[in-house]
Amino acid sequence: MSVAYASTPVGHRLALAPAARLAVFMRALHTAVGVFVAPLLLIAAVTGLAYAATPQLEAWWYAPANEAAPATNGQPALPLARQIARASATLAGSAEPVAVRPGQPGGQTTRVMFARPGAAPNVTTAVFVDPTSGRVTGQLAAYGTSGTLPIRRIIDQLHRSLLLGSVGRLYSELAASWLGVAALGGVWLWWRRRAARASRSAPRRWHQRAGPWLAIGLIGFSVTGLTWSQFAGQQIGVLRVWAGWQTPALAAHEHGGMTGETAPTSRATYDRMLAVARAHGLTAERIEIRPPAGAGAIWTVAEIDRRWPSQVDRIAVDGPSGRVVDESRFEDYPIAAKLTRWGIDAHMGVLFGLVNQLVLGVFAVGLIGLVGLGWAGLARGRRAGPRITLWQSLAGLTRGQQLGLLAAFVPLAVLLPVWAASCPVLIVLDAAAGRLGRRG
Repeated sequence: MSVAYASTPVGHRLALAPAARLAVFMRALHTAVGVFVAPLLLIAAVTGLAYAATPQLEAWWYAPANEAAPATNGQPALPLARQIARASATLAGSAEPVAVRPGQPGGQTTRVMFARPGAAPNVTTAVFVDPTSGRVTGQLAAYGTSGTLPIRRIIDQLHRSLLLGSVGRLYSELAASWLGVAALGGVWLWWRRRAARASRSAPRRWHQRAGPWLAIGLIGFSVTGLTWSQFAGQQIGVLRVWAGWQTPALAAHEHGGMTGETAPTSRATYDRMLAVARAHGLTAERIEIRPPAGAGAIWTVAEIDRRWPSQVDRIAVDGPSGRVVDESRFEDYPIAAKLTRWGIDAHMGVLFGLVNQLVLGVFAVGLIGLVGLGWAGLARGRRAGPRITLWQSLAGLTRGQQLGLLAAFVPLAVLLPVWAASCPVLIVLDAAAGRLGRRG
């Protein structure tokens, strides 16, 4: 049926039922994505597989800086004020930290982060201090509010933009956009033609068997990947605000001037903030303390242990009085905000630690296998005759089906502008490949 459909005029295709026409279109779309977009998916899967291994790579590479010496005879950690003084002494001038992440004896070192003059935006200098001895164990650049260290930063940027900056981010946005389309379309095709699997080539049979098992995870990666994308991410952010799905923010700015005093300069305040946080229920092993910005008086303390899905509570504390003036509890998040938090952490491979990394690895290897099997099936399918192009399948749809596709395309084009712009490019490339195939 496929060969006859491709070689007859549109007017002679009326014998096909509407459902069959839609199936032909879905198959042509799935094939076009496999030919022209799958290379981007393959790159995303390989770099994502590398990113999944970064926690172990980072721990091994930066072990001299990250690992604290075992405490002897139950020796307690030094006050944060002394640890900060040791870290500050390694830098020229009287530097004051912009954030402190307390360490644990025998566990991780304390990370004291400083803003350095002339550094790129969102880049700090992290000084690592052993919490029991006060010895400075290392100094590294840290990136963004997450404090990513250089190795993870490089692999992250490779996965996100191929190290090409803003232009390179178009690749990951296209990959994330089309990944969901490919997964949904593949499941639809599998469901419609599941009874005909025995008549297909071996690569196609394996492609169809593995695809439905991987589809839910691939769709999840598509959605969460789009939240970080350059253009769709902005649109999704607007949608989340409109629907009330955003993560609740601390209203610290509303309390910043409540005491009328400037932020205290005593480093002993860090110890007091740590005590207030523990007393207020911030029990995560990993927390971050941030001093007031500018002349404010409000400190923030946040749980940053995303290995556990609920340890992301935050509090805002009035420095002079030590009173908690605002808080954000994960248990109070809207369900959509919780799902977003879990989805992003799962995409990054930090949710539940090693288990999450192994799951990421399975899906990345699975996607690589699906691409390879799909290409092998297409190569064998060429022997059967010319394939239907995406444009031919679009022209063969009924008027109602074409209008339905247009109605679905318009809102998606607003939400996913890069994907929408790539659609006509995909149609043109597929038509050109079809002409070359017929000539061959």
